[in-house]
Amino acid sequence: MQASAFPLILVLALVTGCRVGTATSRDVDVTLAGLAFRYRVHSTVALPYGADLRVLLALIELAADDGVARTTWAALLRAADLGAGGRQQVALRAALERLTRARYTVMHAPRALGIGVEAFSLVDEITEPRPGEVRVVLGHELARQLPAARTAPPTGRDVPAGALGLYVVLAGLRRLAGSRGEVISLDLRALCRLLGLEGRGNNQTRTLRTMAVTLEQAGVVGSAEIDGARGVARLCVDFDVADPEHVRRLVEVGLSKVVAKRYAVQLGPDVPRCLARAREVIETYRRGGRTCDPVRLTYAVLKDPTRYGVALDAALDPVVTAPARPPVPVLAPDVEPEPVQPAPRTLTFIFGKALKGEEHDRLKAHLEAHPDRLGELLTSALAAKAAGDLTPAVERVRALLAS
Repeated sequence: MQASAFPLILVLALVTGCRVGTATSRDVDVTLAGLAFRYRVHSTVALPYGADLRVLLALIELAADDGVARTTWAALLRAADLGAGGRQQVALRAALERLTRARYTVMHAPRALGIGVEAFSLVDEITEPRPGEVRVVLGHELARQLPAARTAPPTGRDVPAGALGLYVVLAGLRRLAGSRGEVISLDLRALCRLLGLEGRGNNQTRTLRTMAVTLEQAGVVGSAEIDGARGVARLCVDFDVADPEHVRRLVEVGLSKVVAKRYAVQLGPDVPRCLARAREVIETYRRGGRTCDPVRLTYAVLKDPTRYGVALDAALDPVVTAPARPPVPVLAPDVEPEPVQPAPRTLTFIFGKALKGEEHDRLKAHLEAHPDRLGELLTSALAAKAAGDLTPAVERVRALLAS
């Protein structure tokens, strides 16, 4: 379900990720992304958990700006993705009761959360005006944050139900931290405590990894990985999402999916131009009758596009061409014109000791006489250097000088 329009207060993980046995209270005291959260929740029945978050988000979506949701039981079931039927309605009523009975007392929270009171509830009142209809009054703190929450842009993707709690916390922390980048790194144990994940450390890590992988596979985040040894492990989440079409095209040319996703994010809309340039380099290599590794050459172009003449700015020419000879200025008769420099220094740098000193001089003289050949020689030399074998390019130069 879409989870972009949620009040920032939900970053407190007010609905736990899993059922906390028969417990009716929970104390939270953690620090994440440099932000401290400390609160206590108590209930007369059971603490909200799991799918209760979907019900709460559905109520937030259906509620008017005054914080009152006027709907039907069937519509509420659909909005919460709970299905339809008698059992589902019984489960929905039980979830609403847990959301109503839970009482939260906040001892410390970031000022940006805008919590106006120390104690609050998620749902204040539930009534049935007519058979089949239901009227739900959200808690004052939730209702107060609705207008600001609804200005958030949509995610564009549905968040899987099993990872909804983790996503709400991650998205909320990102907004609170005001991160300029797209990557957020969180202490694993503190995150598990905030989400209310029960069990031994290994079980907590396994559950959190499953949630993170679910978000990544659904395309909600670009990547989510657990990094570090036990006790100091962190969850690193990159919110940059790669274009699936670009990933597909990169995989088709032989890159692994992990590498393809990295370059799809890094290069963005420039991926097609880089692939087109890689094909040109490969074709140039083959026209000379030389064997080549297409994947290796493609990787070389992706790694350093500008070196191969790919213009990351659309205003530039993406093809390597021979530099135009600067015109000789018209000077007064008593002023000597400065000599024009042919600029084959890139080739000299690439070939280095592969060519003898006299061969470098002859190549320089040849390019002065035939500047139109610089583009072809430069492309050939770059392709050979990327493949790790300059021999074919050196032989080509020597054959050209011998002709």
